[in-house]
Amino acid sequence: MFIQASAAPQKYQYNVEPARTQIVNIGRAALPFLAEKLATESPRERLALDAILFKLYDKDTLEVEKLLLDSLESPTFETIALSASILSRKKVDSALPIFLMMLSDNQWRKRALAAQQIGELGDKSAAGNLAELLKDSHPSVRARSAYSLGQLLPDSISEYLTPAFVDEAQIVRNSAIQSLKRQKMFTVEMITKIFSDSTPVKTRLELAPIFQTIENTFDTTDSKLVANIVVVLKTQPQSLRGVLYQTLGLRDNPIWKKSLVECRKTETVRELILKLPEKQDKKKKKKPAIPTSAD
Repeated sequence: MFIQASAAPQKYQYNVEPARTQIVNIGRAALPFLAEKLATESPRERLALDAILFKLYDKDTLEVEKLLLDSLESPTFETIALSASILSRKKVDSALPIFLMMLSDNQWRKRALAAQQIGELGDKSAAGNLAELLKDSHPSVRARSAYSLGQLLPDSISEYLTPAFVDEAQIVRNSAIQSLKRQKMFTVEMITKIFSDSTPVKTRLELAPIFQTIENTFDTTDSKLVANIVVVLKTQPQSLRGVLYQTLGLRDNPIWKKSLVECRKTETVRELILKLPEKQDKKKKKKPAIPTSAD
């Protein structure tokens, strides 16, 4: 049955899913066999194990969780990686202490794996540990840590990621940027720090799309909101101001128009002024209706 469950999906699609479902239905009785297969080097078998154990976790949670946690102590990296992936995606908090210990492992692959799974697990309390790993000697470890920090998005995200923004390895810089670009819940405070002088201009240009996401978190009743946004916009270099003026001008939220109108008052570059809206005219009073002869 496992042979069918791990067959090439494209060729045997009609057999693969039913076979996996049958194994899941067997429940905990299938665990001894699956445990022996965890060290497999076959990519197809690992995919099958991932799918089966992920579903089996919901059916026999305690037994599967114990198997996966115990497997994190395996001498085989593939076994550890498969188990860690399922545990983090299932948000098993009891895996966090083991992941934290793995951050100091002698093998860079284990350190990178642990950093990745902590981000997937989503526990912000580990952000400081990941930040320390940005000093790791291996660029892949630093890259995984940077990406996971972006996933966790702690309040101090800017301070944590500053070293990653200027890392000598492009993979680390890109990981930090791409992770942040996937987020949609930045606060004004976060954006203020990310778009400060401590972040390279090139990085800020790449991160320009995240600026608008603060509309998902800001308080429209805050009397200082527009002023705070304007301060951040005005302190950006000309190239970045132009990008932000244009993208924010396309947004529907009225806060952006108010902010851009304020920016126009002090903008000195003519080509940028043309990107900014003028102050709205007051609504014209309606003309009184002309009485008809019937009146």
